[in-house]
Amino acid sequence: MILCDTHAHLDFPDFDSDREAVIHRATQIGIVFIVNIGINLETSRKSLEIAQTHPEVFTSVGFHPHHALEATPEALLQLESLAGDSKLACQRQPRVVAIGEVGLDYYRDRAPRLKQQESFRNQIQLAKRCDLPLVIHTRNAHQDTLSILDEEGIPSRKGVFHCFSGEEARLLDFAQEVLRRGFCISFTGNLTYKNSRLPDIAKCIPLEKTLLETDCPFLAPEPHRGKRSEPMMVSSVAKALSDIHGIPIEQVGEICTQAARKLFNLA
Repeated sequence: MILCDTHAHLDFPDFDSDREAVIHRATQIGIVFIVNIGINLETSRKSLEIAQTHPEVFTSVGFHPHHALEATPEALLQLESLAGDSKLACQRQPRVVAIGEVGLDYYRDRAPRLKQQESFRNQIQLAKRCDLPLVIHTRNAHQDTLSILDEEGIPSRKGVFHCFSGEEARLLDFAQEVLRRGFCISFTGNLTYKNSRLPDIAKCIPLEKTLLETDCPFLAPEPHRGKRSEPMMVSSVAKALSDIHGIPIEQVGEICTQAARKLFNLA
C-alpha cells in the first residue's frame, strides 16, 4: 500500500525521544513521503534540517497565524532564504515544497486579527515569488481567508486547506468554494471521530483533490484518540476515506498520494 502524510510536525519536542523510530514505522507501512510543516522561523529551520537528513521527509516554511507577530519584514526575508533564491530556479531549496502553515485563526485569537491578515497576505506573495503552493490553516475565518486569497491573487501552484473542518452550517459550500479556486482539501484523524460531520463533506470531494494527513502530534484518529499521533496513523484516515467512498484502501492511498505528488511537485 502506498501512503503519504502531507502535514506533520516531527520537529516538535513530542518526538525528541524517538523521532527516528517514528519515521521508520511510517516507511514500514508504506508511507513514501512526509511533508513536515513549519509554523515559525525556528520550526521551519528545524524542519528543513530533518528533511535534509531524511530522504522521505520534505518541508514547508511559514508563519502560522498564532505566530503572526513574529512575521516581521526581516523574519520574512529569512524565511524566503530558507526556500532558496526565488529568482533562480536552479538555486531553490529542493527539500522545501510549500509555504505554510499560513492563514487565519479567529478561534484562538493568539495574535491580533489585523496582524494575522497582514502575515497571510505577505506569505501569499512569498508563495508567488517562490512558485510554491500554500498550506492553509483557517479556523472560524473562512470568509476572510477566501477574500484575502482573492484580493492578493491565488498563487499559480494553488495549495491545500489542511485539517478541513468548521462549525459553520455551510461547510459544504465552503468546500466547494475551496475547490473552485483550485485548492486541495486534506483530512486528518478527526475524520474518524464519532458524530463528526466530516464524512458527509469528504464524500462530496473528489479523491483527486483530497490529501491525507495526521497533523501529528495532534488529532490522533480512532482508536488512538487522546494519544500522540504519528505519521503511520495516516492509514486510519485512508481507511475512513475507503469506507466513505466505497473503494479499497489501496486505491485511496494511490489516488491521494498521486494528488499530493502533483501539488508538491514530487516526482
